[in-house]
Amino acid sequence: MNVQSELGKKVDTEKQILIGTIALAVVLVLVTAFQPWIDPRWLYMDTQTVGELSGDCCHVYDGAMSLLGIMIWAATSALSVLAGLVYLRRSDRKAALFAVHAALVAAFLALDDAYLLHEIVLPQLGIPQTIVIGLHGGIILSYLWLQRAFMGAPYRWLLGLALFAFAVSVGVDQLFHSILPIWIVVEDGPKFIGIVCWFLLHLMIHTERLARMPASQ
Repeated sequence: MNVQSELGKKVDTEKQILIGTIALAVVLVLVTAFQPWIDPRWLYMDTQTVGELSGDCCHVYDGAMSLLGIMIWAATSALSVLAGLVYLRRSDRKAALFAVHAALVAAFLALDDAYLLHEIVLPQLGIPQTIVIGLHGGIILSYLWLQRAFMGAPYRWLLGLALFAFAVSVGVDQLFHSILPIWIVVEDGPKFIGIVCWFLLHLMIHTERLARMPASQ
C-alpha cells in the first residue's frame, strides 16, 4: 500500500511539473503577445525576416521566440542522442533506434526553422510550400507510427497537445498567410507550445525507460 501510495505521489508530482512547464510556455506566449513595448511580430519571426520587414535592424530581441523554439528542438535532439547512447550501452537496440529516429526528426525540424527550408529554400528550388508542409506532416506521422510502441499511455496527452498545437499553427498559416501581429502570434504561439510539449514528451519517455533499466544491464 505504501509503495502504491509513493508511486501515485510520484506520478502526481511529475504531472504537476509537466503541466506547470506547459503553463509557463502559455504565459510566455501571452506576455510576448500583449506586452506594450515591442511589436510581437519581431519576437516570433526569424531574425532575417525581421531585418527585412521592420526597417529597424537590429535588436537583441529580434526573433527571440523563434530562436528559443529552435533551441528546444535542438535540446530534444540532443536528449535523444544521449539516451540512445545509454540504450546502446545497455543493449536495448529497439530503444536505441527509437532514440536515433527521434533525434533525426527533431534535428530536421530545428534546421527547417533555423534556415527557413519550408518557407524560402525549398520553394525557391521549385517545391511548393504546400508540398513541403505535407512532407513535414508525413515525416512526423511516419515517425509516430513506426515508434508507436514507445508512445506510452501515461504521456500520450502530451503527444495530443503537441499535435493539436502544430495543427493549429499550420492551419492558421495556410488559411490566412498574414503578417498582421495577431495572426503571427496565433500561428507561432501554438507552434512554440507544441515544441515544448514535444520536448517534454520525449524527456518523459526516455526518463521512464531509463529508470526501469537494471543498473547492471
